[in-house]
Amino acid sequence: MVTQCLIILSKIIIDDKTKPIIIPRPAKFGGDLELDNYEQLIIAYREGKLHPADLKNFVANELEKQIKPIREFFEKNREAKELYEEVKGYTITR
Repeated sequence: MVTQCLIILSKIIIDDKTKPIIIPRPAKFGGDLELDNYEQLIIAYREGKLHPADLKNFVANELEKQIKPIREFFEKNREAKELYEEVKGYTITR
């Protein structure tokens, strides 16, 4: 699962791998982890400084941020909502 998280990060979430990354973490686990770039994230994970659960939560939250406008569009736009409901009803036949 962690490998998939790293792929999602590199292909979808992080468009500039040279920018700083902040991984939110509870204070009892050391607080937020501030990294200089994507490569530092990989190193922190390999060295055990970034727990898999923190990485997974970060990826999930970042994906949610990207998906939110799409979800809101389908919720608010009547035509899009009707189309979505129609597509949900389709069945795959082989």
